[in-house]
Amino acid sequence: MFLNVDQKRIVEAEPNGQILVRGVAGSGKTTVAVGRLPLLLTHYEQASSGLCIFRTATVKGPSSAKGSGPVTKA
Repeated sequence: MFLNVDQKRIVEAEPNGQILVRGVAGSGKTTVAVGRLPLLLTHYEQASSGLCIFRTATVKGPSSAKGSGPVTKA
């Protein structure tokens, strides 16, 4: 899986609670989530539930922004 610099920074960040990743359609939000999952599972392997939840949502915006813009950590 290829990650750009911003995506790699988010994927490799030390787990510290919840994280919100924002970006337009096609910017790689799901790629970041899938890339981050192994780190989270390793970090929290001793957790009692072993449950990891990813929620995605589509936010309507200007059609001109579709498919452009970086993935950012909010």
